[in-house]
Amino acid sequence: MITAEMQRVLLLVALAATAYLLILAWNDDYIKGRAVPGGSSGPVATAPLAETPDNFAEARDESDTKNSSTAATSQQTPVTRETASGDATDRIVKVVTDTMEVWVDRLGGDIVRVQLPRYPVSIDKPKEPFLLLDRRADHVYIAQSGLAGRDGVDVGGRRPLYETAHNEFDFRNGGVMRLTTTENGVEIAKVFTFTPDDYVVTVGYDVINRTDHPFEVRQFAQLKRDSRDLATSSTYTLSSRPYLGAT
Repeated sequence: MITAEMQRVLLLVALAATAYLLILAWNDDYIKGRAVPGGSSGPVATAPLAETPDNFAEARDESDTKNSSTAATSQQTPVTRETASGDATDRIVKVVTDTMEVWVDRLGGDIVRVQLPRYPVSIDKPKEPFLLLDRRADHVYIAQSGLAGRDGVDVGGRRPLYETAHNEFDFRNGGVMRLTTTENGVEIAKVFTFTPDDYVVTVGYDVINRTDHPFEVRQFAQLKRDSRDLATSSTYTLSSRPYLGAT
């Protein structure tokens, strides 16, 4: 006869085996890259996220990437590979919503600056919005995302230079911004969706593979930052205090 103690041991072993199998199944479904067959199209993945500041021109962001349309307020000349220069200021696209001001760098499509106009830095400075993310020559705190994997375009420190029809968008009522590029016969669109009265920016990809070979990638997203505080003044009392390691 199996004792009560033995029954408990067998039950724990069964639970551990079940948990292990669930982890393997999860890895198989979500960690492995998903291939877009040759000659097909479709979305790859979706992951929830004034004038252009002068400091973008001085920003030096050596991106540590993974190994491996809409109404606009501006009728300016479309930003393309030919018109873009090495100056980071020329690559910046600004999006204004009813809750945020967002700056996106076309090199990689990272969100490099976010301001919250509804939340001033202090009572004494009601017109100075809270700075959530920023990239400067001496500081990096950005929302980075891209495509890694076998055919990833954000691998080995390389970032794609996306194109867009405008460099300013007014999405106070919501909207979708598409950044596009073509890599070796594969058309890639990085899609940013902005929702009214919301602070979430949804980032996803649409891929059209016009080659005869499968296109295998996986999406990644991360907050990339250095060890410095985002706040440059003690007035930023709402700044979070994340753990940055032992000192």
